Amino acid sequence: MSELWRQQGDPDPWKTVTQRYKVGQIVDGVVTKVVSFGAFVRIEGGVEGLLHSSQLPEKASGEAVYEGQRVRPRILYLDKERRRLSLSLRGVSQVVGTSETLCPACGRTISPDWKHCTYCGTTLAKVCPNCGAPRPDIEGVRFCFECGSQLE
Repeated sequence: MSELWRQQGDPDPWKTVTQRYKVGQIVDGVVTKVVSFGAFVRIEGGVEGLLHSSQLPEKASGEAVYEGQRVRPRILYLDKERRRLSLSLRGVSQVVGTSETLCPACGRTISPDWKHCTYCGTTLAKVCPNCGAPRPDIEGVRFCFECGSQLE
């Protein structure tokens, strides 16, 4: 595994990890690797923790997390000397901000201005349920401009 923080000459982040993080704290992280027993999550350069599969949300079906996904886990265990960090997503809201949304088909985090989900290809543009024509981007429109059917 490449340790970018070492290449840049930065001090070892594990030496002061207990000054920045505490057990029970909710942190922002990025999934770096998915394995059969869970996933590894980077919470800062040089500091990764294990998100064990038993600590994924109970409602998770299929692939619960994926590489590159932003998550907000809770710290369950922190051992500075052994460089161990145990994380959990159970009971933690995964709402990161309003600048992102979830794809209605695959559930992955996407940008709200995308027209198609880059993960599953689902069209994200609002369309008329009757004829499939794009809905006009005008507030308060109640009828489709193409077929005249009422919009929800």
